[in-house]
Amino acid sequence: MRNGEKKRKRTIHRSQRMRHNGHSDANERLIVYLTMACVYWMDDLIASSKEC
Repeated sequence: MRNGEKKRKRTIHRSQRMRHNGHSDANERLIVYLTMACVYWMDDLIASSKEC
């Protein structure tokens, strides 16, 4: 039980620290944008390969 509580507290502390950091929001947006671009690029790649 104690180990689980410790882990939970640690994750909460980490998320709070990220929230306090002003750059975290911009970084999250950048990561989301990059992942979306990657997904679209992969979709284009798969579609073009199917056409061939």
